[in-house]
Amino acid sequence: MLSPSIYPWFAAYRTAVLEPDFTLVPERVREALRVIHDRLNGPSQMDDSERQSIAAARAALEKLHGESVTVWNARTTDDLIGN
Repeated sequence: MLSPSIYPWFAAYRTAVLEPDFTLVPERVREALRVIHDRLNGPSQMDDSERQSIAAARAALEKLHGESVTVWNARTTDDLIGN
């Protein structure tokens, strides 16, 4: 696993993919994507390795977001009220 210090956006990415509460996943994904967006639009240069890592991270975050929405939508009323 990459160290968060390798890429400035990696800590936010890791927080999103390791979030155990699926109801918080969309928020964590949005934050990670915002941090990645800021990195892409920032003044610092990136090498090809980081660009490839960002592309993979964005794809994974989009998939994770879709899966969390699917899980939420699959819940029943009984699930939501704790019966």
